[in-house]
Amino acid sequence: MKTTKALFGILTITAALAVQVQAQTFLTNGLIAYYPFNGNANDASGNGRNGTITGTTFVPDRFGNPAGAISFASVNDNVVVANSLHSQGEVTVTYSCWVRQFENMVNDTVHMSIINCGFGGTVNARSELGTVRGLPIGLAAGLAYTGEGNDASTTNAVVTTNVWHHLVITKYQTNVLFYTDGNLAGSLPRYTQPGQNVTSQQLNIGWNGTTYWHSGEHLYGVLDDVRIYNRALSASEVQQLYVYESGPQVNLIKAVKPSFSNLTLTTNYQLQVSADLNTWTNQGSAFTATNTSMIYPQYWDVDNWNKLFFRLQVTP
Repeated sequence: MKTTKALFGILTITAALAVQVQAQTFLTNGLIAYYPFNGNANDASGNGRNGTITGTTFVPDRFGNPAGAISFASVNDNVVVANSLHSQGEVTVTYSCWVRQFENMVNDTVHMSIINCGFGGTVNARSELGTVRGLPIGLAAGLAYTGEGNDASTTNAVVTTNVWHHLVITKYQTNVLFYTDGNLAGSLPRYTQPGQNVTSQQLNIGWNGTTYWHSGEHLYGVLDDVRIYNRALSASEVQQLYVYESGPQVNLIKAVKPSFSNLTLTTNYQLQVSADLNTWTNQGSAFTATNTSMIYPQYWDVDNWNKLFFRLQVTP
């Protein structure tokens, strides 16, 4: 009597969440400024808020495109946009950028200002995305300013140096959310304070717009794809933006290709697969053993399986 030869394989697969960028309407919804820094500081949003460059150099971006990102390497390097971006006391806003920070921080800078809307500590309505020195394995990401002086909301999310990171802050009326590389890094109460009657604010990129506070709190690093929105992007939109700006990706499809041993020559076998050890399904055609060890001739995708069991059934 022919019997089942052996139950010889178990494959457990953890399914990965596939994030797909949906319709890109969110990219322009509320976008008030966009700086891709492709050899200049022009505003690619169509709103005409072009920046004026002091110092800086253009270097390859995270994809290797020449002059595709802007480098800030000294206290004299900055980009200034004189056009008004936010009204005083703005309620919701999103700052997004890609940054690769240098390891060495010069002078007495303990905080690197990346995007600052306001005139340093003189305008109560200012808001800012920056990083602060102090964590053992990198720099803490995200300082959101909504008041005068050094009042801030800060997370402990780590931004390692000399590595490209996607940083985002979204400001709501009562709280500030911090994202690093598409993931929520923290949420803190938003600091609020009655501000001056400010009708126009200067946008500073790569510094905080002053020369007296920690040497202007300059960024030392490479910056790219700065986006500013007059609304708070949702967590899903931040994730989609991260995927969209991450560029081409290589995804692996899980597949299996079994091998067999201890076969009996000239015996016919049928490979069978089960997800529960109860219901078995033939996989492919039966084959005749021409060697005691053989490799199955086909791969098949297993991304939709949580667990697979294999066996060889001897057939007539």
